[in-house]
Formats: sequence, C-alpha cells, structure tokens
Amino acid sequence: VAPFLVVTNPFVLSITESGLVVPKAVGNTDINLHGEQLVAGVRVRALPRNIVGLYTVAASSISLIQPMGSEYSAMATVNVENMEAFGSSQLQLVSHAYLSNGNVFQFNSSYSRLTYSSTDEDLVLVNPVGIVRPVNVGSGELVTATLTPSPAEMSTGLCSQPLVSRANVNSFLPAAVAITATTTSSKLALPGSLAAIAGVSSRTALMVVIRFEDGRSLDISTLPLLQLSYDVSSGLKHSVNTTEGKGYLWFDNNSTPSSADVVTITITSFGTTRFTTLEIRRVEARSLNISASPYPRYEGSSAIEETVLGRFPQTSASSATPSFQQAILTTTLSLSDGSTVDVSYHHSATNFSVDSGVVLSLSKSSSSASSNEAWNVVTGLSVGSAIVGASFGDLISPNLTITVENTLLVPVAIRNTRLRPEVNTISASVASGSSPSSALVSSSARVIGAQKDVSVFAVTFDVLFDDGVVFADIVRSDGMVFPGLFAFFSSATSVITVDTERGNVTVRDNSLLGVSIDVESTATTSLLRETISVTTNLLPSIGDVDLGTSFAQSSLSFGGAIVSTPYTIPMVVNTGSQLMKDLIVTIAFPMLTLTYNSITATSPSTTNISVSIPAASKRQFSFSFKTGVQGTYAQIANIIVTPTSTSVGDITGTISIISDGSGQLIPQGSLLNRAIIAGAASIQPSRQSSSSSSS
Repeated sequence: VAPFLVVTNPFVLSITESGLVVPKAVGNTDINLHGEQLVAGVRVRALPRNIVGLYTVAASSISLIQPMGSEYSAMATVNVENMEAFGSSQLQLVSHAYLSNGNVFQFNSSYSRLTYSSTDEDLVLVNPVGIVRPVNVGSGELVTATLTPSPAEMSTGLCSQPLVSRANVNSFLPAAVAITATTTSSKLALPGSLAAIAGVSSRTALMVVIRFEDGRSLDISTLPLLQLSYDVSSGLKHSVNTTEGKGYLWFDNNSTPSSADVVTITITSFGTTRFTTLEIRRVEARSLNISASPYPRYEGSSAIEETVLGRFPQTSASSATPSFQQAILTTTLSLSDGSTVDVSYHHSATNFSVDSGVVLSLSKSSSSASSNEAWNVVTGLSVGSAIVGASFGDLISPNLTITVENTLLVPVAIRNTRLRPEVNTISASVASGSSPSSALVSSSARVIGAQKDVSVFAVTFDVLFDDGVVFADIVRSDGMVFPGLFAFFSSATSVITVDTERGNVTVRDNSLLGVSIDVESTATTSLLRETISVTTNLLPSIGDVDLGTSFAQSSLSFGGAIVSTPYTIPMVVNTGSQLMKDLIVTIAFPMLTLTYNSITATSPSTTNISVSIPAASKRQFSFSFKTGVQGTYAQIANIIVTPTSTSVGDITGTISIISDGSGQLIPQGSLLNRAIIAGAASIQPSRQSSSSSSS
C-alpha cells in the first residue's frame, strides 16, 4: 500500500514507493491511507550526528593484468584520461564515515572533500576519485584517504577535524611461464663514433614480455617490474621513454668500457622467478680498405678487381667514346666483430684521393658530390700508374695502385641483348579506357606495343672484352657508347626497322610471327652476332580502331584462336581528349579462316549498334553513344567469330566516320573512309589450346 500513503506535511518527510520513510526537516506530520488516519503525530527531530571516524577499503588484491572476463561496472563512468596506464587492471576505493550515534554511511567517490593518494607510487597509482592502478608487485597500506571538512562543517561540529585512513592493497602477478626479450639490434656502436657514422646503431629498443600460464601476456618494457642485471662497468645503459612507450639500451661514451666486447644481460621481473638472457655486442671501427671494380656496373662486377685499365677501340677521331676503361672505388670499414660496412657514399666522412691527375681523373670530390652512382669513379687519361687512397674520419686506407695501359681491348662476345625500355607496366585502367603511354614493351614475352611509326625503343646490349670485363648497356639514351663498332638489322623491315647507327627501333605493323633483330660487330678481326626475336601489337593512334587482344595481356593481336571454338575479338578506340558519339566502321573477315557470329556492346554509353552487310566477307557496324566515349584505349564492343580452319587470314577494316556528334571529326581534320591501322592484323587459329598463345 506504500504508493497510496499520503503525508500531510511533505516538508517534514516523504515516503518512497517501497515504503521507506525519509525525514526531511524537523516537525510533525500525519500519514493517511485512503483518507483514513493510519499513523498520527509522526515527529521528526534533529539528533546530534557527528563524523568521528573514516574507514577506507579496497579489494584485497589487484592483478597487474586485467582478469579475463571480469568487468568493473562501478567504474564505467570514471574519467581516467590523465592516468598513466601502467597496468590494464584497476580497483575502486570505498570510504565510509563513522557517526557519533554508531551509524555508518558511504561517501560518494566524487565527494570533493574526500581525496586519495598513493603512499608508494612505485607500486600503485591512485587518481582523485579513488581508482587504483598497479605499477609493480607489492602489498601493504599503499593508499591514503583524507577527509577535509569545510570551515562551516568544523564550526557546526559535523566534523571537527580532518580525518585520515589507509587501505591495504596487494598488487600481484599471475603465475608466469616465460619471459621473452628482443632487441632491434644485437650490436651497438658508441654514439658519434666512426662505426655509428657508418650506420651501426648506437641504441637499440628492448622489448620484454611476460607470458602467463593462462595464455595472457604483459609487456613490461617500460614498467618498473623490469629488472636488468649486467656488468655496469661495460658502459651499457638502460632508459625508458614513456612517451614512445619503449625501453632502450646504449653504450655511454663518457664511461670507460670494460675489455669485454659482449655484455650479457639477465632479464627478469618482480613477482616471478622466470628470467632470460641476451647479449649486446659493442663494436668499433678497426680499419679501412679500398678496392676498385669495373664501371659501369653490371651483375657480378663488384666481385671483380679492376686495377688495370685498357684502351677502348676508337671508330673515329671525333668519337665521344672514352679512350680508357673506368673503375668505381669502394671503401669498406672493418669492425671489431669481423663484419664490414660499405662507406663509399658517406659523403660527410669519406674522401678519395688520386696522386696523379694526368693518369687518372676522379669524377667528383666528396664536398661536391650530388650522385651516389658516379662520385667515386676514376677514368684512365693516359698511360701510366697512379696511387688511389681513401679516408673515413681519422682512418686511412692502404694505397691502391691503378695502372693505365695502351693495350687495345677486343670485344669477344655480345651479351644480354634487349630493348629499352625493358619493362613498362600497364595499369588496370587499360581495360576501362586509358593507356599509360604510346609505346609499351614486355621483356618477359618479348611483345612490344607502339603506335605505328613511333620510335621510342632502342636495342641495347653488353659487350665482353678480352680482359674479362663487361661494358654494360652500350646503347644509352643519348646514343651509342661505341658508335660505328656495332650495326643493327631487322629480318622484317615492314614490321620493325632499326637505326643501324643508334639502335632505335620503330614499329611499322602488327606481326604474326617473330621478327629477328640482329646485333653485329663491324670489326673484321672478330665478327660477333646476337639475335633477339620480338612480336608486335600496334596501339591505336587518336582516331584509330584496334581489334584483338590488348597489349595489356602481352599477346599477339589475335592470339589464342581455336578452330570450331567461338572467339572474342575486342574492339577498342582511341578518342584522345575528344568525346566520341558516332562511329561507323567496316570490318573485313577472312571467309576461309573464320565465320562472323555477332557483336555485343561493352560500353554503358552505347544506345544502338546497327549491322549491315556490304559484302559477304564484310560487316559494317554503326555505333551511337548517348553520353559519349572518351579514352586513349576505350573498349566499346566484343565481336564474336568462330574459326573454321588453321589457314592464315587477314582482318582489315575501314573507318567511315568517327565524330563527337556535332560534326567534329576525331581527330580534327582527319580523313573519312580511312583504313584502320592498329586493328589490321593476321590471324592463324590452332587445332587445340596452346599453353603459350602469345608466342
């Protein structure tokens, strides 16, 4: 009946729905039920209740890692943003007040007159609202609660003086099964030393993790739990960067290190007997060595000693060919642990010297070096010997003698003939309407794609001379290194032509079979030759139509066709930057080789494709595009044919019109009724599937 009780004087007391009588002020009141007096003359009076004591409790123990499956619902709304998360576990302190009448009540954790503090912050931390976080293993009266009454509360006697209580806390770890320690480097150099300048780390991060028997783990790399034991006379130091959340090891170069190069560290943690060990090696620079190897570099050249430079063949007095060979200098720093570091390109610390500028020239000095590739290259100038040296900091290498001889070098082999650029990657955007360049080459399949009559490739190769040294990459972007010493030939000039002087390659047509490109020496004393075979797949110029497999698949124009099996021929256009809305193109199919079946639009902009038959072997396709098509390699349709024989047949075509819908041709000023170029190619179906249709 509690909800039906009525207090006649609600200023004196109130009744909760559960029937609890709550006094509010001194006075008298009645309690009625349905208009009938149930309790008469209830009197509320003030009794003296002073706070005479403070008692604070905490959980008996707290784990340094969060117990699995547990929740702290009472702390869900506590703001701990400014607390350092040393551990993932926490507990809430609870404080009670003892009253003079013997009653006890619990303080709200956010009561501003009640504050908390840690008695040992090496073990636990506590925030102002009583949330305790563990830092290390330990137990005892680790937290203090202080009740500081206001002047008014003290004057009324509610609490005559500040009260203090302490709570027992036990911070512990679960049973550990292992400790693991890892570093980012097992050897360290003194900060600022030559070894450090050479690239050896001068400090290493130390990561330490405890693994517990229940499968959980705790990273103690930055916690006070971590205990390290090692010979301090070694100069090894350990520090913690709490901002980065990492611990570091390094050698102090202000201390006097012991004679031991290796420091053994025993790593353990408070609260467990488990431990592990690791070794840190201190390394120092011991000596500097200098060597010379062939230049330009090539695979394996660094293992060849080049201290004798011969004379190259000269084809003309005005030739820019270097008269003598070159060598690249390498300086190697030996460390105390037996390892070495290449310091050839440490411009701030490495210097090279040549005692004779008449015999050898040094490409660059360290102070003006801007390129790592050539700043330490020496070139023969005249016959004789020169002494080459190097220094790294205060270390000086032994002298190296390099001799320049007048002996004429003779080419004995042509190697690694290839096209430049060797590899141009094609992005997936090719299929959706764009091609990355006007010329592409795949070195793996030796299939090259380019617009007709565009010369962007060059044949290059390496030459082996009779002294065992290779001159790599004879054909450079600015021409031949040895002009006139080698010549180039094409086996099918209607498909590919090669500049016999500079090795430039121009694609003239699509090819069904491989075309040979020959490289030959012009010297009568040693006729050398090497051949590469390539196939071509033309890319469409602006306003042209391409048919067949795209170059993105590194294939022939019509590779992979099989007799009696439907075969798809993609149709692609290059509109450049213009928007194409109308296209009329006629395709002539070889009747003895294949049969036309159908055509399907692949562009979402296509509104209509009409097909007419001007001749038995021809189909005229008229396209209309609602929003237009634009791209350098935009596919608009798939033509389906069925090969009927293995005979070689030619697919050709004519573009009647390609425009932007307003009468503007693509490209502007182009002719009507012109032959397609990129899409015209030969097809030869096979009887069965081939594992390599692109060859």
